[in-house]
Amino acid sequence: MCRLSSPQEHPTPSEAERIWADLWHQEAHHSTAIEGNTLVLNQVRKLLDQGLAVGAKELREYMEVQGYADAAQWVYQQACDPGDWAGDMLLTMREVREAHYRVMNPVWGVARHPGASDNESPGKFREHDTQSFPGGMTPPSWVDVGPQMQEWLDFVATIPTDKSRPFAELLAELHNRFERIHPFLDGNGRTGRLLINLVLIRLGYPPARHHLQAGPSEVPEGNGPGRWW
Repeated sequence: MCRLSSPQEHPTPSEAERIWADLWHQEAHHSTAIEGNTLVLNQVRKLLDQGLAVGAKELREYMEVQGYADAAQWVYQQACDPGDWAGDMLLTMREVREAHYRVMNPVWGVARHPGASDNESPGKFREHDTQSFPGGMTPPSWVDVGPQMQEWLDFVATIPTDKSRPFAELLAELHNRFERIHPFLDGNGRTGRLLINLVLIRLGYPPARHHLQAGPSEVPEGNGPGRWW
């Protein structure tokens, strides 16, 4: 992690650039590792900074990381300069779809979801029902995804003025609701974490850091999905 030249001062432009680069590397690494990607942090850095695919992994794994990293950069920029995307809303349906498109499109070209129809490509909501998850959670029928996502966006819009609960609790509910809707065929976890960061940055907070429980920086190769905090 980058250290400031003086803890009492704001970071210099070069320090700020290194801080954001470190956040970017860490986020791309850990958020994809949560889903089972086995690239370690050093491999992620070489891929994103030098375009080097180190480690003889499957192409799918490199494209997962590259897609997430590209989407994260878009989120950082979009949160600060939404142009005509946001309007009066904290977050829009167009931004939700765009985040999913950017995170999934690179890997889709080399490892398309086997059950996807042409209408379920990146950026498009699922059009068939999904099975229940371990623990019993069952996403809604695909015909209810659109209306429930609009309700979710309405909830997002209340967060800046809702003083009834701690801010962190509201964010947790925001993420939980999104994952329960499971609007896309694949990539819901990665997209949900990106959208949390878009909201955080737009409200003036730094992006969240998602970590596997295995450790704060390096995840041993072969590690499976973990939990984030």
